[in-house]
Amino acid sequence: FYQEAIDRLPRWAAVAARSQAPGLIAELMGSSSATFFYMHPILKRGGSEQAIPWHQDLPYWKVDGHQIGSVWIALDDMPLSSSVRYLRGSHLWGLFRPRHFVDSSPYEGREELPLLPDVDELLREGRTEMLAYEVRAGDALCFDARIVHGSLGNVQAAGHDHRRIALRFGGDDAVYCDRAGETAIPTVEVDASHGLQHGEPLACEAFPKVWPAATQ
Repeated sequence: FYQEAIDRLPRWAAVAARSQAPGLIAELMGSSSATFFYMHPILKRGGSEQAIPWHQDLPYWKVDGHQIGSVWIALDDMPLSSSVRYLRGSHLWGLFRPRHFVDSSPYEGREELPLLPDVDELLREGRTEMLAYEVRAGDALCFDARIVHGSLGNVQAAGHDHRRIALRFGGDDAVYCDRAGETAIPTVEVDASHGLQHGEPLACEAFPKVWPAATQ
């Protein structure tokens, strides 16, 4: 979160607030503004077989709207075999019940959402299309928080780690959503301190509007 980034990773806080990332995602979302939600560092050790299962980001978060997206930045080269995989057009499928990555158990209290279909079966039957990209360090991928995506393990040898960081942003229509049942983001501590009520615009001190930059 922004204050934590300022305290612990000030250079990344500057990237979130003053780089081209917020303006880029705002343009892609068709938004006149970008509010920084949080930053997600991701590390996959070389030789790890641990996959990130198919999922959508938005159901895990207490935020809602059609203008919510990520700028995913590669910090290491990543071959196609280890890249993030996206399902074309799946941001239009509606939301699905989130699951824990560790054991695939559904989040509690989220029965209002259907379970995600068997993506591998959909792919085998040709009912959806997968997109994946080889990336170099410094490349950025931008995607909607509703798109279904996942990744395999890191097939490269030990010592060839894959580091990436995802910057999460909301646009003009992003609001705080006090979802019933289990959620992951914001953390309990941040959720208790931001002061937002259900349905209020996301932009606040905890989740600052970073684009366009304020004039001095």
